[in-house]
Amino acid sequence: MTIKHYDFQSKTTIELVLERLNNSKFDFFLTGSRFFGWCKVTSDWDFFVVNSETIEQYLKNTDFKVEDTSMYTDTQTVKVFRHQFLPIHIQIVDNAILKADVQDVMKTVLNQYPKMLSLLNSKSTRHDFWDFCFDFYSQTRKSISTNLRIYPS
Repeated sequence: MTIKHYDFQSKTTIELVLERLNNSKFDFFLTGSRFFGWCKVTSDWDFFVVNSETIEQYLKNTDFKVEDTSMYTDTQTVKVFRHQFLPIHIQIVDNAILKADVQDVMKTVLNQYPKMLSLLNSKSTRHDFWDFCFDFYSQTRKSISTNLRIYPS
């Protein structure tokens, strides 16, 4: 298992928990402000992982509790776990690859058009941007897939 997009250099209490996640059999993907580069020193750590029969039990055994998901508008998010003592959130999602693809596209767009970042100055605006990108990417993938079936090579 590897935590995607994270570099282990110095170890604090948070890093020790992150290292435990990294050494598990699950693939945790970094997301949120730390992934996109707009984090502060005090920002929490957000990850997502694919839904499975064993992930929930693993998280419960490593000091995570189920959290309210009402602020998550992403249709891929099944549940969210929060560490009991540290600012670490883990979203359990149906399709981690799709979510990783969408956030990679978003990060690329924001890197190419840095002025857009100033428009994303609130959580609700960032949620709206995520929803737009997710819907656009999902529909584009469906359209491409349909066209490939209609027009085989």
